[in-house]
This record gives sequence, C-alpha cells and structure tokens, in this order.
Amino acid sequence: MDVVLDYLWGEVTEQFLPIILQARTDHSQPLNWAEIGSMAGADIKLPAAFLRSTALTLLGSGMGSVPARAFVKELPELAQLISEGHFNVPIEVAPLSQVSEMWLKETGKRLVFNPGK
Repeated sequence: MDVVLDYLWGEVTEQFLPIILQARTDHSQPLNWAEIGSMAGADIKLPAAFLRSTALTLLGSGMGSVPARAFVKELPELAQLISEGHFNVPIEVAPLSQVSEMWLKETGKRLVFNPGK
C-alpha cells in the first residue's frame, strides 16, 4: 500500500495528483492520500474519474480527525518515545521536479519530495 503525506494541497496537489495516479502501473493498488496541511491552497479540483478508476482514498489528518481524548491520552508516550530516539526513519530527499523519475526508485528509505529544491 502506498501513502502520500500531503502538507501542501492546493495547486501543487491538483497538478501532481493526476501525474502520480496516471504513472502507477497497478491502478488497483491502494493509494492513501493524507491531507495534512494546505500551504499551497485550501482547495483542489479533482475529476471524478480519478476516484472511479484508481484505488485512491483521500484522508484528512489534523486535530479534527482524531478525538481530543485519544490524542491527549497518547501524547505523553509519543513524546517519550521521540525523546528517546525510537523514531529513526532513514529518508532520501529528492526535488519535487524529479517525482516522475524517483517515484518507482527502491532505496529502502522513505522517499520525501522537497518542493523547494
């Protein structure tokens, strides 16, 4: 299963979501697109055909998508684990302009696209 953590939304997502969906070789393979922030805009236009022709799931991630009680309950343990260094995720950073070349590259690392490069 593939997951996109989208901090940008807006025009950037509107432009790259179709490119990513069309580049996928298996349209039945699930793609969970988690909208976390909207630094590039609050809205996108999304053709209905993308939802019908791919296994795309759009999710929201923010304070409103998690019950406050559950968030507060887990926060102390999460802060402890982070401070102890338990979250060491190897990453490879690539410029967003190289998304089509890098998307299928297998490095064993989490691939992160930087729109500023």
